[in-house]
Amino acid sequence: MGPLLAARAFFTKSEVSADGRTLHQINPSGWDRFYRDRWAHDKYVRGVLLEMWRETKARPGDPVLAWAELTGDPERARAYKRARGKGGFVRSSWDEVLELMAAAHVHTVKQHGPDRVVGFSPIPAMSMASFAAGTRFLSMIGGALLSFYDWYADLPIASPQVWGDQTDVPEAADWWNSRYLIMWGSDIPVTRTPDAHFMTEARYQGTEVVAVSPDYADNVKFADDWLAPHPGTDGALAMAMGHVTLTEFFRDRQVPYFTDYIRKYTDLPFLVMLEPRGDAYMPRRFLTAADLLGGGYDYRAAIAVWFRGVLTFRPAPGLMADVPLIFQLHALSAWVLAAIWPFTRLVHVWSAPIAYLWRPYVVYRRRTPLDVR
Repeated sequence: MGPLLAARAFFTKSEVSADGRTLHQINPSGWDRFYRDRWAHDKYVRGVLLEMWRETKARPGDPVLAWAELTGDPERARAYKRARGKGGFVRSSWDEVLELMAAAHVHTVKQHGPDRVVGFSPIPAMSMASFAAGTRFLSMIGGALLSFYDWYADLPIASPQVWGDQTDVPEAADWWNSRYLIMWGSDIPVTRTPDAHFMTEARYQGTEVVAVSPDYADNVKFADDWLAPHPGTDGALAMAMGHVTLTEFFRDRQVPYFTDYIRKYTDLPFLVMLEPRGDAYMPRRFLTAADLLGGGYDYRAAIAVWFRGVLTFRPAPGLMADVPLIFQLHALSAWVLAAIWPFTRLVHVWSAPIAYLWRPYVVYRRRTPLDVR
């Protein structure tokens, strides 16, 4: 990095190489070209997948049907999935890659629903435009947006999901005020060396510290108790801990401190309803207050989505199929009113009184009496 800074190789004019592979700095110093030649990863596709995609697409001609046929064949689907993690990338074109991605999205939405499209955008600090575009796209199609922390994996995503805070918002010195700390997913002496002394100081006043790590990491030496789950079972451990906590402090008995905290600082109210289907349960929509308190029909689940689709020229009439009759009549009356509006005097609310500025002067009463003799 030092030579790059010294050579001022950043934010300089660049040109595309003759083969279209990379960008090169004009009159480069050598460092920029060295790194760009080795990190030109754009427009690469796994060779096994691309070969089957081209072969399948040539038959039906429709990209969506081609992707459905490819993923619907267990043998071919297994072939390109087994190739993951083994390299074998080949160069493609933006048009071909974008067509493949679009076909995969359309097929997934049609076959399984939009909430089965899961993705994330780059961190906003890297590109606000990219982050906004990706986030907006997933939101508009009804997809699930993950945290960009999943990209470079330096944050246990359970932290903001459970506590409602971005990372650990309190500064490390605030550890002193805790009486029980769990180190999980952060090797503090290594990844947060400047903060490590706060953990040591907290133990001086009797703070109990637990470390969860499959190996004897550097942070385990701080711990009073060390939980060493087998790699891959940490998720089960976290679910078991959450189950015990919810059972003892929320289901079996209500503790005011606990209930007040979850209402103010957590996303616990955003629970997913489960629908029995055979011997299993399938996720439905989010739980609302109306489901618990009997507050009547929740119009936001269907009517609001349908109305928003009409206004954005993407109507989904199927959303209104199971809506109570009174709500259907209410929606119908709104459109009837909108239809007859232009034929009534109410249309004048949309008129602008521009001609009023140049109206003729009208005298209603003179200041002096008129002589009629």
